[in-house]
Amino acid sequence: LNLAIVLMLQYIGYLTINVVSLEEGLPCEILGVFLHWATLAAFSAMLAEALTIYKAIVVVFDNHISYVVIKTVIFTWGFPATVVGVFIAATGLNNYLPSCFIAAPYKHYVLSLPVCCVVLLNTIIFGIVMKQTTSQRLNRPGGTAFNGVDAVRQLKVSFSLNTMLGVGYILGLFTHYSKIVEIIYIVINGLTGFFVLLLFGILNPTTRKSVKRKAPSSSAAMSSLNKSSPQYRPIEKPD
Repeated sequence: LNLAIVLMLQYIGYLTINVVSLEEGLPCEILGVFLHWATLAAFSAMLAEALTIYKAIVVVFDNHISYVVIKTVIFTWGFPATVVGVFIAATGLNNYLPSCFIAAPYKHYVLSLPVCCVVLLNTIIFGIVMKQTTSQRLNRPGGTAFNGVDAVRQLKVSFSLNTMLGVGYILGLFTHYSKIVEIIYIVINGLTGFFVLLLFGILNPTTRKSVKRKAPSSSAAMSSLNKSSPQYRPIEKPD
């Protein structure tokens, strides 16, 4: 949910900068600051998810994380705000003009460099987690062979982790060499929010069961409504 909210805010910011024509001034600077924060926040959320998954799957002992949601939210929203705040205090707001986005050369140090570090670290964690999950399926008790169902499940896990951890952004290093890679990069990363909703919401059996359990059926709701509403009977005329 935290990742989905941050991605939604990021998409709103980028849609605004492409749809609304803003002149140079305070509104343009505010939008630039928001986009700077939202971009860092999105990748901070991906890093927090990667570290949580790594501790839950790879680290066997002491895998209990206290207050994980609070820590994740504080890191996701607080770390980018700190970076943006320090940058504004040091250089001012003029570096967000005239494009309503952080200008070069500062963009390379306070945006591109942190994003590249997160993508690289998440890619390493992705490889470790996939190796661990594959090893668990191959070495499961009972001697059951790795079959096609396991392959499909592993492929689904791979795609889900790739979407959630932002590993697909590493393709950005190769978009200049191939048009096909550029199209794949745009599709995978442009639809990250949709894939998160689809894989971890709509197609997630746990989520579907939770929704069905909390949302009463229409017949049960109508029955409850009929029981709670007063029953009106026709008034009988006296003889």
